[in-house]
Amino acid sequence: TAMQKKKAGKIISAILIAILLILVTAYIIAINFLVDFSMKKDFDFTVFGSENNSEEPAENGEHKLDTFGADLDEFFANHSFEKKEYVGYDGTKRVANVLQNGDGEKWAIIVHGYNSDKSSMNYFAEKYYKNGFSVFLPDLAAHGESEGEYRQMGWNDRLDVASYAKDLAKNYPDCEIILTGISMGGATVMMASGE
Repeated sequence: TAMQKKKAGKIISAILIAILLILVTAYIIAINFLVDFSMKKDFDFTVFGSENNSEEPAENGEHKLDTFGADLDEFFANHSFEKKEYVGYDGTKRVANVLQNGDGEKWAIIVHGYNSDKSSMNYFAEKYYKNGFSVFLPDLAAHGESEGEYRQMGWNDRLDVASYAKDLAKNYPDCEIILTGISMGGATVMMASGE
């Protein structure tokens, strides 16, 4: 009868709405999890049975072995970074390792990649330093010792890198500055070059 068809239609509509609500809720939960997984600084990677692959820095903030496996003990026996703090684009603390070479005529700002930190770029710092450059190795937002809840994937980090370059140019008016980076750091310095 028409009444039974109408009642069945209402039941089917209610079931479809319930299924839709369950799917939307599951989608929102999954998206939040994936954002935290990929962007949140302190996400617990042990959920997947392995540790976060980001090596903890030594007590003095320097790694003796970098990502590329180069033994940098000899270099760091004769050179040590000065740790500097800056205010990031969002008002939170940023930390950088700085090693001046000579009078600071040439600078290399060397930027790490995703889920890494400034010390992973020590290999490059040594190479640039041996070629006459002073080196500036920042921790990007929510990486290493820098504050921030979420990683910025380079877009907002570009503002910090541009600020570092402007600060160096102000303190060393005749200096040359190059920007270099790996992976997300490479994208960051390309975006910073347009600032």
